[in-house]
Amino acid sequence: MARHAEVTEQEIIDAGLALEKRGKRPNPGAIRKELGDRGGLARIKSIWQAYCDNRDDPLYDCNRENLTFDSLPNVYAENVQTLIGKVTHAMEHMAIAAYHDAQQLFERRLKSLEATHEQALEHYKESERSVSVT
Repeated sequence: MARHAEVTEQEIIDAGLALEKRGKRPNPGAIRKELGDRGGLARIKSIWQAYCDNRDDPLYDCNRENLTFDSLPNVYAENVQTLIGKVTHAMEHMAIAAYHDAQQLFERRLKSLEATHEQALEHYKESERSVSVT
């Protein structure tokens, strides 16, 4: 005979939604904590994942008379295309600058490592020369 669930599916969903309203990420551990440390993590995860997969919560609510980008006024669409182009161009420059900065950092670290290694070699050579004296 199977045990009855400690918490209902609706309680799990309500706890997850309450966390979202407070601006927190509703993962299974946080939901379990919200439920007063009741319920199994695997069950909470499966129920919350199924709820998230089935709900219609788009990134941006776009139910505006079924508009498409092509149906926008030409001036507006052109301005948006210009903005997208500028953002793309800026992102390309940021990627190039990040690569350049990373390359310079690598070269500085490599020079430092080479200098440290060279100092160690000189120390060992000096030690070998002093061995013959002693």
